[in-house]
Amino acid sequence: MYIQINWDSSVTSAPLSIQTEFMTDVSQVASFFDSEIKNPITITIDVGYGEINGSKIGGSALGESETNLQQVSYLQLTNAYAGTGLINNFPSAAPSGKFYVSDAEAQALGIQLTNPPTVDGYIGFSSKSNTFDYNTNSINTTTGSVQPNEYDFEGTVAHEISEVLGRIFLGNNQISAYDFFHYSSGSNGPVHDFAPNGGFFSINGGTTDLGNFNAGRGGDGSDWATGGTSSPYDAFNAFGTPGQIAPVTPTDLAVLQALGYQLTNTAAKEAAAAVPVSPALTQTTVQNTVNSPPGNSSGLDQQVALFNQYMAGGFPEQHCGSITTNALSQVTTNEQQFLANPHHG
Repeated sequence: MYIQINWDSSVTSAPLSIQTEFMTDVSQVASFFDSEIKNPITITIDVGYGEINGSKIGGSALGESETNLQQVSYLQLTNAYAGTGLINNFPSAAPSGKFYVSDAEAQALGIQLTNPPTVDGYIGFSSKSNTFDYNTNSINTTTGSVQPNEYDFEGTVAHEISEVLGRIFLGNNQISAYDFFHYSSGSNGPVHDFAPNGGFFSINGGTTDLGNFNAGRGGDGSDWATGGTSSPYDAFNAFGTPGQIAPVTPTDLAVLQALGYQLTNTAAKEAAAAVPVSPALTQTTVQNTVNSPPGNSSGLDQQVALFNQYMAGGFPEQHCGSITTNALSQVTTNEQQFLANPHHG
């Protein structure tokens, strides 16, 4: 895989001292994904500094993503997964709802895009001073260090790129491919959980819990809960922790496999070593207080989905040029808003 980065003018006009570190780190993380995924595809991502696709980054967000989505039939989806060894996560009968894959994911799964866009997704990062520690070289390792009051920038970049690759839940009867690896414990065993919060990640029909999803307000449901995987400071966590390396873990690589990406032999071995976790208890900690939860800080991202060609019912729409956008959710540390108006004004 090759990730083509398009730099917004906000990046190229940033102070030179920041610009160099910012661009270097984003490129390093993109190269990491390139090296782990062997699908012969090119993914194009637009990158902003202090903004995303022309809109300012939310107040307490470390980063945001916007992801182009393609609506597919259930038959298309199951046919695409038929040879992956993951088909046991898909019921024989189609669940009620509409089905989506990210444009990037469609390429990996061999699903033909309707009117392919020039950009597969957008990511943007906070430009607030003293927020990030750059050049940590920590993307796939727990070694290294981060300044005590700053966040691991490379981990945040990996978080946002993974959402463009398809690591998102939609809710409201809109079902992403990732949703089929989202389970809850039912009275008669594990069941699919298409609500965008709580539950756990499994690649074997719900038998093994590899990670617990965020159920608290103030973070995306497709992110890990605090302590939700065997690594406490995972790049895909809903909340960042200052002073801590946030690597892409074996569990995160297993997520990429679940999304339909073919990993290199080395990465596949790492994914196979993902450590199961205990089932999640009901999360009772209120995460939308004035102060951040213990051990956590700013919500890692604000996630918006761009629906290419098709609209997901139940969300307000706005047309921005040739792209139709739906603001699914805008997440801050202190409040989760399901917007009455589209994110892009």
